[in-house]
Amino acid sequence: MFNALTPLARPPTSKVNATSSDEGRTGATPRPPALKAIALKCAPFKTATLRATTFRASGLKCVPFRTAGQLVLPRQCAGCGLWDTDLCPQCQQLLSRSATLLNSDLLPATDLAIWSQGTYAGALRQIVLSFKSGRHRAITGAILAGINDGAATMVPWLACQLAKDKPLAIINAPSKLSRRWHANLVARQLAQGLTDYLAPQLDIAVVSADPLRLRSGKQLGKNSRQRAQRQVKCLADATGWQVVLVDDVVTTGATLEASAKAIEAAGGVVVCAWTLATAPTKKRTARP
Repeated sequence: MFNALTPLARPPTSKVNATSSDEGRTGATPRPPALKAIALKCAPFKTATLRATTFRASGLKCVPFRTAGQLVLPRQCAGCGLWDTDLCPQCQQLLSRSATLLNSDLLPATDLAIWSQGTYAGALRQIVLSFKSGRHRAITGAILAGINDGAATMVPWLACQLAKDKPLAIINAPSKLSRRWHANLVARQLAQGLTDYLAPQLDIAVVSADPLRLRSGKQLGKNSRQRAQRQVKCLADATGWQVVLVDDVVTTGATLEASAKAIEAAGGVVVCAWTLATAPTKKRTARP
């Protein structure tokens, strides 16, 4: 009974083969040479798998690859492509321009008062594209800091337009489902940055919210008439709220107009809109 409960002995690991008496006593058979060769070949792969698992668990799996990537492909400015910097001083000045009030008569799809910090062209266009694609995560702080400088001109105008007994909600334009899936909410980050700047500047409560959702598909490649058919719904009750809409780029104003209609249907009042950049047109100019 004792021998039946004793664990089987491991096969001999020395080069000398086990004797027949040892095989009978332990009940184990030596490993065939073919199996030994296979085990020796697989050992490095097992070790590499174990190391990779430990490496992932440490939370530092991307650091060596990022370092190696910077050696092969050094950093470039998101706007002009200058080497060894995420954003050069000249491109930082583009983000710090004072916002201007666009002429709503020249926007084909909306009558909203829209503030914009620049023209969607050249280096600023490249910065916005890099920000939206997530290729340059390091420029997020510079973009949000530029809001503080650019939105300063909007504060006196906004203070005259707002009622003192109602709160202000900074609401971002609706994002596509793919951006929500990948948590790449560009307009949401801009709205939060504008909220952080306006909150200490105004004498009323200022909050940030994200209640708008799209009902239609992509806008890329559509004309102004097709863009005007975009539908937006508001998931929250906006009764008693004053609203400033926020978007990254305005082209015809169709998305902002649809967002304003959705908020007004929910009981809110849209005061104006703020955008990071405006798509250039021959007729579009700033208000005097």
